[in-house]
Amino acid sequence: MQLALLKGDLRMRQRISAQTSFGAIVIALCAFSTTAQAVRHTRTAVDIPTTTRSLAGDCYLPPGAGPWPVILIQTPYNKNLFIPIFTLEVSRNPLLKSPDYAFVVVDWRGFFGSADAKFPGCPGIGEDGYDIVEWIATQPWCDGNVGTWGESALGTAQLLTALQRPPHLKACVPMVCHAGDSYGLWYWGGVYFKNRNDFVASYYGYGDLMKNHPLYDTFWMALESLAPGYENVETPMLFVSGWYDIEPPLTIGEYQRVCEAQARKGLFESRLLIGPWGHSNLGMATQNEREYPAAEFADSRAALAFFDKHLRGLSSSGAPFDLDNPSSPIGMFQMNENVWNTTDRWPPAGAQRQTFYLRADGGLSPRAPTEDGLRREYFSNPHQPNFTIAGALLKESDKGKQGPGDIRALIGAGALLYQTDPMTQPLRIAGEPAATLHVQSTTVDLDLAVRMVEVLPDGTVFWVDDGVRRASLRNDYTAKELLTPGIPVPVVVALRPIAVTIPAGNRLGVVITSTNYDLIDINPQDGSSFMDETGAVPTSGTVTILSSATFASQLTVPLLSETHPSRHLLVY
Repeated sequence: MQLALLKGDLRMRQRISAQTSFGAIVIALCAFSTTAQAVRHTRTAVDIPTTTRSLAGDCYLPPGAGPWPVILIQTPYNKNLFIPIFTLEVSRNPLLKSPDYAFVVVDWRGFFGSADAKFPGCPGIGEDGYDIVEWIATQPWCDGNVGTWGESALGTAQLLTALQRPPHLKACVPMVCHAGDSYGLWYWGGVYFKNRNDFVASYYGYGDLMKNHPLYDTFWMALESLAPGYENVETPMLFVSGWYDIEPPLTIGEYQRVCEAQARKGLFESRLLIGPWGHSNLGMATQNEREYPAAEFADSRAALAFFDKHLRGLSSSGAPFDLDNPSSPIGMFQMNENVWNTTDRWPPAGAQRQTFYLRADGGLSPRAPTEDGLRREYFSNPHQPNFTIAGALLKESDKGKQGPGDIRALIGAGALLYQTDPMTQPLRIAGEPAATLHVQSTTVDLDLAVRMVEVLPDGTVFWVDDGVRRASLRNDYTAKELLTPGIPVPVVVALRPIAVTIPAGNRLGVVITSTNYDLIDINPQDGSSFMDETGAVPTSGTVTILSSATFASQLTVPLLSETHPSRHLLVY
């Protein structure tokens, strides 16, 4: 997505349907309820001048005389989707229904109301953002303080705007987003990130551009060189991510880079909030098959407190964590405990890594195996993939839902479940798990899709986290090293950041397959990169996971002790 944003020269599509992820985001923002706050903003359509052609926007003013601080939202998904949120009493979102802020929503250049503003060589998103911020600051209903807000592509627009340093931009709240393209974004563990990529490639007009580069080559080197640096960005930012989002490492990485650059200038006002949310369900208590009541609207409460601090000069009360304390700049939700904790860094300091060994009997044990020759097998057929029943999806389908869910239906001939004994005390995981699998196959390539799960006493197998790695790219993404059938190799699979507690009585587990479709694409297992690649011959085979003294496959998880310095916060 970011190539178009940074260079501004790719053809943009102008269609959006109710089934796109942003349609789901708007539903989440509305959070319909008969107890909605009785705040209606008055809408006025505006043409916003820029250095070239004007952009289409809507101004929403709260009741009262004003002037007010103003929140800018820049969207490629149709500004009209925000009309019911601001003008009707259908939303409980604390920020968007606040009577203390005006809002301006603008269609990106080349999209919807601003479709005619795009032309070869036109300004990019950041340059337009600069012009919009400064135009807002001159309006009689603005008190001169402007902030930006939004998630996904709307968050990326904020980062690109902040890079231009508009004088009246006082704070940004970029959520579940990033500002630079990379190989790892498109090829997760060397595997095409299909669910995300197909949407982005079609909506933003990439076509097969990224699919033409399945290895890390000069194309990716050049693209990654366009990633912005934040050396000159002084604007305070509240980054928001979700444990069930499609790309929490990228949002966390953007936060870390901003903080590093600002710390060199003695600035310590940026913050990070990570909740139990999927990409389209920020702030919602219900995440697929689980409930997190302490997380409901926590993102919006934090954003409102952040803007109150930086746009209105008020205290930051009401946020899930103390925004005024620079020693604890990160608020993270510990799932299954239903509490917010704070930490000064990610991963949290002091976490100890615990190793659990995969046993040939399906166990997952802290005791290393002492015998050789122990193994388990499954059959991998590219024409019969294991589907993504639950997980970090961007777009849902009839087969897969965004967020945590019961995936026990996967267990069978094409998937192996390993699980611990029931926990005698809570297992508090916070950090980045990883699996090292010693594997051999009858095919020359395969993917290892690892799902970390929580197994309940009734047999429910809840998806918690996952990761993937292409075996032929186990050592390097620049060139394939095909397998020799029957010869074991170690493959390290990095899982996404997570903070979850496995309660006493439940079990920690991992499910291992060679497919996780359509979260990721299918490996034809013949050495080709794609099933539809010219010359590809999809090949089935037997995959063996070794669990012996010599080849000890294992899962390592970072554990927090009861004396970890992070502190429990208010439970809402």
